[in-house]
Amino acid sequence: WLTVEKLAPDSLDSAGQTALHLAADRGHPTIIKCLYKAGADIHAADHDGISVLQAAVIAGNVDICKLLCQLGANPDQPDRDGDTPRNCAEDDPALQALMSRASQGQLVFELEDVDFQKELETLGRLPPPSPSPLSSLAAV
Repeated sequence: WLTVEKLAPDSLDSAGQTALHLAADRGHPTIIKCLYKAGADIHAADHDGISVLQAAVIAGNVDICKLLCQLGANPDQPDRDGDTPRNCAEDDPALQALMSRASQGQLVFELEDVDFQKELETLGRLPPPSPSPLSSLAAV
């Protein structure tokens, strides 16, 4: 059996991709959740600087992109060419809207999987809350 204690979630393949990259690219939310719980870096980038979120955007999977953003992935993380998940989403209206909301801090961490959220709380792996647009006004 593979246990969390034996898992090296940020190990790289020959292209510098982590298991999280592969799960995001292929649309496997259960594997993404398992890797995240095990401490996988949501901001990992491959040898070309492509982030986990950018891999999911390129694959066109809105649900995976939403999950990654809820876990704290950055829609404005540039790759080596300066491309970001947000500008890679420009050809897909649903992805474009999601990336825009995420980059503005409007994507609230609301997992439908309550058990997963409880596990993250127990592990201390809940992502930081998205800043409220009103909280930035309070600082003015």
